[in-house]
Amino acid sequence: MMSGESSCRICGHEATGKDLTNHIRREHGLKSEGYTIQHIHGGVRPGCEVCGAQTRYVAFSFKRFCKACARTGSSIAGREGGKAPAWNRGATKATDARIARQAESQSGEGNPFWGRRHSDETRQHISLAKTLRKSTVMERIQGREADFELLTPLEEYRSRQGQHLEFRCRTCGTVNRKTLQAFERGSQCQHCFPVGVSQGETEVADWLRSLGVAVRTGARDVIGPKELDIFLPEHGVAVEFNGLYWHSELAPGGVDRRGHIDKTLLANDAGVRLVHVFSDEWARKREVIESMLLHRMGASPNRLPARSLRVVVPSVGERRAFFERSHVSGDVPATTSFALADDEGIVCCLSLRKPRQKKWAGMVEIARFATRPYTHVPGGLQRLLKRGREWALAESFTGIITYADRRFGEGEGYARVGFESAGDTGIDYWYTDGSARIDRFSLRATASLSEMARAREAGLGRVWGCGSRIWVLRS
Repeated sequence: MMSGESSCRICGHEATGKDLTNHIRREHGLKSEGYTIQHIHGGVRPGCEVCGAQTRYVAFSFKRFCKACARTGSSIAGREGGKAPAWNRGATKATDARIARQAESQSGEGNPFWGRRHSDETRQHISLAKTLRKSTVMERIQGREADFELLTPLEEYRSRQGQHLEFRCRTCGTVNRKTLQAFERGSQCQHCFPVGVSQGETEVADWLRSLGVAVRTGARDVIGPKELDIFLPEHGVAVEFNGLYWHSELAPGGVDRRGHIDKTLLANDAGVRLVHVFSDEWARKREVIESMLLHRMGASPNRLPARSLRVVVPSVGERRAFFERSHVSGDVPATTSFALADDEGIVCCLSLRKPRQKKWAGMVEIARFATRPYTHVPGGLQRLLKRGREWALAESFTGIITYADRRFGEGEGYARVGFESAGDTGIDYWYTDGSARIDRFSLRATASLSEMARAREAGLGRVWGCGSRIWVLRS
């Protein structure tokens, strides 16, 4: 099987390239290399045809020869009809008569183009040859007629790359000047999809400056050549503001699925705590994001020690209302919950549920933990965890598991209260229409359509996260 094959050998799912690799990993739990060995080579990794050493894996196949045997392999491949060494390799006109005769015959007047220039007539002919037919231009424009209306008369078209045409956005009415080439490649309306610093990113930076915090934007000297949108040098904290359209597969040219986690890891290596904020989170949960950033700067305006609060068991309605206001991802169903409260109500809350994954059967999972916005509760997690652990033991659970979203940190707080790291989940993703994120579980495959097919049908693209760090507390 080569990289051009279009179906999975395990289940027959039709996909190619990266889509096939993602399918194999997601549905069958295999990396593409392991899949290739197991299902293409019968469980035996092929070796170099000369010495038997391991060869490099590339796109569902292995190289025939190792690096040490490459020269021998080139000779063998040439005899078998593959690429043979060039006859003139290393030769010059001083050492090879054939090259000398060829050089002499094509030098000076022997060169058929010697002394010749294009006439005005031939230049015009070349220009016309590079211009697309009007019917072809219309076909390409009609492919995006739901987004734009062409204003430039078709008779004035003369160049795909060297001429700007006028297009009116059907959404906002803005007139955009674009080359036909840029238009074909998916260039968006400059008003609906402004390029550069987004409004949300500017709002985050302005809010931080209003607090008297030193702010640097577009910093390239911290994890260069990559850029940090917002860097707070006095606190070792950075903010990456991720607009959903430009950070998703909807953007022209797509997006690197590892882009966010790779930037997080580079920031960690530089001693910077990087927080990723999606544009919909800033729009819907601004209080929570502000509170989160203040906490990471050690600047939460309110401080309530856990020992000054009382432990309560909130009702489902109370728990739901608290998490919808205080947690960046809102509430989720839970088996039970415990909270610390003062006279004004819940200050911080912990909810527990049975894990989704079978590998954690017998344990209980922390579904949500959050504190009231702009409030720091020293000892809050530890005190609620003590109560949750007592409940888990009474219910015969063998331990507690939790996930820390790496967009916001590694979950060091769990380590401080006794949890042990158990690896990470790998990169997660959502779907987006450019303005909101949609849980991928709402697009599960049906009998007739795959998840990806349903997403494409709905005009959605994936936006990637950073995955989660897994933490476990054994009983």
